[in-house]
This record gives sequence, C-alpha cells and structure tokens, in this order.
Amino acid sequence: MNPALLGEILPLALLDSVSVSTLLVPVWFLLAPGELRYRNVFGYLLVLATGYLVLGVGLAASFSALRRQVTDLLDSPVGDLLVTVFGIALLLFAAWYGLGRRPDAAGEEGQLSRWRDAVVGPNAAARGVLVIGVVAVLLDPP
Repeated sequence: MNPALLGEILPLALLDSVSVSTLLVPVWFLLAPGELRYRNVFGYLLVLATGYLVLGVGLAASFSALRRQVTDLLDSPVGDLLVTVFGIALLLFAAWYGLGRRPDAAGEEGQLSRWRDAVVGPNAAARGVLVIGVVAVLLDPP
C-alpha cells in the first residue's frame, strides 16, 4: 500500500467511524440507569471493530475480483436500467416503511429497553453484547 492511497483511505475510515453504531449506541448504553458495565460496552465496541474489519476485508477481496465485470456492466445501458430500477425500489421501500407503518410508541420503548438491558443491564451477558454488536454491524455498515 503506497502512502498516497493510505492518505485517501484514512479520512474515509475516520468518516466511516462516525456512525450511529459507534457513537450513539455506546452513549445510549452509558445513559442506562443503574450500575454501568464498562466491560460490556468495550466488548460491544470490540465486536463492532472486528465486524467492520471482517466486512471490509471481505468487500475488498470480492470487489477486487469482480471489479472489471461490474464496471463493464454498470457502464452499459443495462447497468443504467438496473441502477434506476434499484433506486426507484429503494425510494418506494423507504416511503412504505416510513409512512405506511404506525408502530406503538410504548411497545418500541419497551423493546429498546430490553435490548439495552441485554448489554448493560443487571442481567447482561456476553451473548447480548455479541448479538447487539452483530446486529449493529449488519444494519449500519460503513
């Protein structure tokens, strides 16, 4: 890896580290009532770092192997159509998900509290830390 490429990648890595799963979730854990389990918060951050490392290595390996084929496909008229259809589908899904459902606010707060208690609550276990960390990596990739 040459220094010029490293100079381009490091700011992107810093920008990727500023996300909901790396900033807001640990603060949410710190604000939990009762005694804080620092070991579990650090365990959560370790699961995130490991998950992002595995995800990054996997994406880099797969993209380097498929780069030429994907570039040729996306530069064609079929690629333009695929990108357009995918964009429209994402917009429709966002509209359906955001406008179409009306969840019960009390039920969501209860579920969020249970998730937080699974990580930093009085009966927290390593399994809860691992599950919440893996879900955060999958839902909030860099």
